[in-house]
Amino acid sequence: MKQTKRNGYVLVLVIMALIVVAAEMFVLTGAANILLFQANTAYLEACNRNLVASGLAWVRHSVKDKNLKSFNTAVKLDLAHINIPQGSLVVIVGGQGYETLEVQIKASCNRGRQTLSSKDKFFVKP
Repeated sequence: MKQTKRNGYVLVLVIMALIVVAAEMFVLTGAANILLFQANTAYLEACNRNLVASGLAWVRHSVKDKNLKSFNTAVKLDLAHINIPQGSLVVIVGGQGYETLEVQIKASCNRGRQTLSSKDKFFVKP
């Protein structure tokens, strides 16, 4: 009986295995990037909510202690104790009404190349 030679069979098998592994890595890398983007977005939304809540708490505390000396001026709050290194919080308290104060809060935070900014109006009872 004559036996045929299999020159190159193992080489073709290894190349095909490498192609399959490379395709799987390409797909998994795309999925990992999507997960990272979603995680960063969730982090930014949580930081934004914390900034807005901190701004409202500062206004309520200042109104309660009668520390608001000027209305309609922007007050940039220090964020050193909140532990949001790349964030900013600006609070503008509108003119004092009889029952409510109009408060405008501008919050901004970023992580990597993503930035989330918000500008909301709230009404606070003095």
